[in-house]
Amino acid sequence: MTIVNKRAILQPMLDKIELGWVIAKPDPLNPCDIETECIFQHRRGYREVKIAIGNELFRLGKLDDIENLVRPAIQAAEPRSPWRDPRRDRAKDGRVSAGVNLTQSLLRQPVLLQCF
Repeated sequence: MTIVNKRAILQPMLDKIELGWVIAKPDPLNPCDIETECIFQHRRGYREVKIAIGNELFRLGKLDDIENLVRPAIQAAEPRSPWRDPRRDRAKDGRVSAGVNLTQSLLRQPVLLQCF
C-alpha cells in the first residue's frame, strides 16, 4: 500500500477553487492519515466542509475525481457559527472534550448563600 500525503494534494486544490481554505483534517502531524474524512475550514467566512474522500483516489492519483468531489462541497458550504472554534475543544493531550465549560456549568448551578 502506498502512503500518500493528502494535505500536499488537497491544499493546492483548495487554493485553486477559492483562497482562504485550510485543512483541519487530515492533521498536519499525520498528513497520510488512512481515515477518509477530510475537514476544510474557511476562517473568514466561518464555513466548514466535512467530506469523505476514498483513499484509492489518492493512491491512484485521480486528482480530477478528487477535485470533482471537493469543488461542489466548497461552493455549497454554509456559514457556521463564528463563536465556536473546534480547536478550543481539543485538550492539550489531543482528546476532544464534550464542549462543556466547567466555569459556566458551575455558574448555572443554584448557589446556597448563608448569612451570619
